[in-house]
Amino acid sequence: MRRFYRLTLSGFGFLVILASALGQRSVPTTDKPTAIGTGNPELRQRKELPSEAVSAEGLIRLDATVTDQAGKAVAGLQRVDFSLFDNGQPQRIIAFRASKSLSASADDSLSVILLLDTLDLPSNLAAFERQQAAKFLRQNSGKLAQPVTIYSLEDSGFFLTSKPSTDGEALASDVDSDNKVDAYFLAPRVHLPFKAVADTSLVSFPALAGLRALGTIATSEAARPGRKLLFWIGPGLSNRGTGAFAADGRGLLGDSISGAPLGYSTSGTKGEEVKRDLFQKTFWFSTLMRQARVTLDCLSIGEDNPVPRAWNPVLAVVPSAQQASWMNLFKNVLAVQSGGQVPPSSKDLVVLMNDCIENARIFYTFTFDPPLAAHADEYHSLKVELRQPTLTARTSAGYYDQPFYNAPLSRDPASYGGAA
Repeated sequence: MRRFYRLTLSGFGFLVILASALGQRSVPTTDKPTAIGTGNPELRQRKELPSEAVSAEGLIRLDATVTDQAGKAVAGLQRVDFSLFDNGQPQRIIAFRASKSLSASADDSLSVILLLDTLDLPSNLAAFERQQAAKFLRQNSGKLAQPVTIYSLEDSGFFLTSKPSTDGEALASDVDSDNKVDAYFLAPRVHLPFKAVADTSLVSFPALAGLRALGTIATSEAARPGRKLLFWIGPGLSNRGTGAFAADGRGLLGDSISGAPLGYSTSGTKGEEVKRDLFQKTFWFSTLMRQARVTLDCLSIGEDNPVPRAWNPVLAVVPSAQQASWMNLFKNVLAVQSGGQVPPSSKDLVVLMNDCIENARIFYTFTFDPPLAAHADEYHSLKVELRQPTLTARTSAGYYDQPFYNAPLSRDPASYGGAA
């Protein structure tokens, strides 16, 4: 009897951990990531699968964008142009698909999501962020090439501003008027004329609110076909609502109040337990975003003095709970791990978004059967190389694999709950 063991946190499971750590109730979600990495022996015998077979049980599917030295997306590549390495070992690509910009296939589609994060931003920067979003939506007389969904993370809570639409003028009007379709969670003492989807108070720390917003969006998108490009537009790594904890969890990174106690530190008597929770959160986000086909790009507002050195070292793998830290959940780190970008701060966000979308429209999807894992939640780094050395591929930085066992069926019915 074949048995494989999975340890996968659902969206509900992650938010239970996150909320319980802060003494709050959980936020219900609608879906969860499926299991990964079962190492199907039958699939190993196949030379290749048809291009449509990109989501079979136990396989890993990746979306990749390829750019040239000028940073422009490259179209027209074939399966033979790609080499995939899993933990440095070559892997056979068993299914390949090149997106077609005019294709009617839902699986080839690209949709755009805007997360307008004005939490803890000064009013002038919050206004600038919304103006840039409206300007982006009104391009080409408001006729958008891809459907756009808009969410807002504000001091009052987390909201759905607009459902998916290609009517840029209508979407821009929703941004201008601060429209609210649904509320997912509200800040304490905020009273609005509709009931929040989740009856949960918004914690006072921007990092946790941002994580909960990202988890909610990705969980919702997991049920929809196609690739999604999520722009998280908000505070940079500064003291204006950083969205990042210091690595030890004692305070917000860049906070003017250094070492502010949060009660969720990776040191002290409960440090090991906290690290295990952080590792599970890192694993959950990595799995969910890859399976939901969400690529995260982070665009910063009000980042006067970017300090990438503060988070670049955390881009390394997190193979176990011992290496886990709060910075593994910083939005910039999650963006790079998802295959996304963190462009330098700019006063023209429209140009940045247009460039990102133009590159994301041309992408390649390939599938492989992962190696057998030696233990649960075994991290595997991924690298994609191209036959032309001047080209660069961006895709998920890695995944967490699960073990597959061939276990003999016990003859004792009691061993599996049967009657003796």
